[in-house]
Amino acid sequence: KADLSILESYYASSQLDARQLSDAFPYEMDGTWLTLSMPTYPDCRGKNQDDDFLFSLGRMSFDMFRPTGLLCSIQGIFNTVSKVDLDDHPPSSVPRRLQGEVLECVKNKESGTLRAYNIVTTLSIEPNQSYSGKAISPACPQPNVVANPVRGIMTNYGYILPDPSIANRLSVWFTGGSLEVNDETKDLDEWKRIFNETLAPRRDMKERARVLAARFLLGAELPVGGSSDGMMSYRLRRPIGGHGCAFCDVLYMDDVLRVMKGHHGSIFVFAKVQPEE
Repeated sequence: KADLSILESYYASSQLDARQLSDAFPYEMDGTWLTLSMPTYPDCRGKNQDDDFLFSLGRMSFDMFRPTGLLCSIQGIFNTVSKVDLDDHPPSSVPRRLQGEVLECVKNKESGTLRAYNIVTTLSIEPNQSYSGKAISPACPQPNVVANPVRGIMTNYGYILPDPSIANRLSVWFTGGSLEVNDETKDLDEWKRIFNETLAPRRDMKERARVLAARFLLGAELPVGGSSDGMMSYRLRRPIGGHGCAFCDVLYMDDVLRVMKGHHGSIFVFAKVQPEE
């Protein structure tokens, strides 16, 4: 906390404002950033033998993907930030309180104001568990069991927009997500067996309640399996957001490090992934 306070004070004294993501701002937010801080998904299940954090798939994905009970380890979380092509790829969903502002961005083609803000999580479905997430001893082989780690990629798609009133504050919202296998050649067949909807256990009462709330409040469209590449995706037609509602404050930023504070108080630390030359 002391080190963070020093960084925050130094950045504040510079009078830099990360909302001004233009040629006048000395640091580039666009690019890929590795998250150094602990994952903030709820109900951490500890760590595996490789010191990776463990979570159930349901808690990592807002119960959007089944089987929700699958135990997954996280190898890395990345934040990709990029300008939005407003002609070809405007946001598919916008919070009601931001629709007028985003419409002005699209109308005036202010691509430097609105940015895509995606969270990409690399994960592994842990071995020696049933497709419902129940631990199974490798000495007692059974059907519908994950025998070896299966690697996947989960992406949350979002956007950031500068708050017009508060320096270094970026309003954020998310429009959906996807889950896909990392290595199709090696793991696609096993991936399709794990996410076979006919074998996936039903959501429990709490999970059903959360999904029902997402449908009514966020306009969530649940994923449907069956694609040839095993990819599943969901969409939020009415995302939560708005200035002062969902945001991240930039506490510090330079060419290699970015520190942000979410509206719930969580601290996020990122290191810039340098492109290969």
